[in-house]
Amino acid sequence: SKNTIYKLIKKTNISKNDFVIEIGPGKGHITEALCEKSYWVTAIELDRSLYGNLINKFKSKNNVTLINKDFLNWKLPKKREYKVFSNIPFYITTKIIKKLLLEELNSPTDMWLVMEKGSAKRFMGIPRESKLSLLLKTKFDIKIVHYFNREDFHPMPSVDCVLVYFKRKHKYDISKDEWNEYTSFISKSINNLRDVFTKNQIHAVIKYLGINLNNISEVSYNDWIQLFRYKQKID
Repeated sequence: SKNTIYKLIKKTNISKNDFVIEIGPGKGHITEALCEKSYWVTAIELDRSLYGNLINKFKSKNNVTLINKDFLNWKLPKKREYKVFSNIPFYITTKIIKKLLLEELNSPTDMWLVMEKGSAKRFMGIPRESKLSLLLKTKFDIKIVHYFNREDFHPMPSVDCVLVYFKRKHKYDISKDEWNEYTSFISKSINNLRDVFTKNQIHAVIKYLGINLNNISEVSYNDWIQLFRYKQKID
């Protein structure tokens, strides 16, 4: 509902200085609220007829750009800082996240996405860290800021939905120069540390870093960073 949308946007730090991107505006309910709160909105809609309706709906608004394109093929702003607020198409959630947060050079400073609760937990590394969560967390703090009722949506979804907030870190935990090394370390070790460390090294990790490696699914993000730093040291 309009009421819910306004309440949620009010909870964000979106202000009249901000350039905001919206993915899949649909009928434009969120777009409308964003136009009021921000300096400029760029909304990218793939569906031709929805795009046509949006053009009509916003013809008198002077702070919105509507683009009829597939967001996954659209180029993000190169230099300008921007924020993202969207109720995204659930079936491409992971692709959208990867594009915005990992693949492009200029990531948003702040991003709020409506998504399935299950996806949100995966990105947050709950109940266990995944390769994706361990990559995302080097650059962003991630938390659920709102739990929706299914009745909040028309048509009603068959899953629980949440609003997730991604806040870009001032300083990334892994530098640009270390990124490839870190990615490859996580890919190799996420399922089996023995692919990366010898038996003696694993004993040393347990003894000196105090990390419990009996159950790899319980190793936390901060511990993974420590493991990576240890690996760098011994190489």
